[in-house]
Amino acid sequence: GGHWDAGDYSKYTSNSAELIHYLMFTADSIPGANKLDNLGLPESGDGLIDIMQEAKLEADYLSKLQDADCGFYFIVYPKTRESEIDVAPDHGDQQVVWPKNTSATAASVGALAQIASSPAFKAAYPAQAAAYLDKAKLGWQFLLNALAKYGKLGAYQKVTFYGDEWNHDDELAFAAASLFVATGEAQYKQKLTEWFPNPSDPATF
Repeated sequence: GGHWDAGDYSKYTSNSAELIHYLMFTADSIPGANKLDNLGLPESGDGLIDIMQEAKLEADYLSKLQDADCGFYFIVYPKTRESEIDVAPDHGDQQVVWPKNTSATAASVGALAQIASSPAFKAAYPAQAAAYLDKAKLGWQFLLNALAKYGKLGAYQKVTFYGDEWNHDDELAFAAASLFVATGEAQYKQKLTEWFPNPSDPATF
């Protein structure tokens, strides 16, 4: 499962989370998108909604990247070379995961909470939606533990440029916003307003 990088077969966690966001935003915001079964996918024509199937495929993959401590790994990558461009991983190199960090974890939390709160997805896959929300909440606790131990700046570790544009600040806000939408709980709103107090401020655009 999981979608590849554009130039090779590496699977960046932040990209997987972003794809889930795009798919679910489309399904929940564009009239009729959450009814299409003709997008030219292998699953098209099976009576199920294509966007939901693609989003579920990605969310199932993302869920597998959560470690026992509930953080999410940064990437799945070939063990002995920089990247695979000549063979798909199911016939290729042994794969390894790169270290967990707060930006990959927060992106995963946000994406899983978003798909869990989608009315269309909940109608199509209620059990999976509930499971994704549980995983998002566990990932959130990993983030809170890291921030409490190391501070907001100290908890972040850069692995590559993926997810590094604003350290983990944008992903943390995404995670808080998505969990607030999914649960309505004040704890998530409080963190969102703490971390992202003024969306109109060009300094935090």
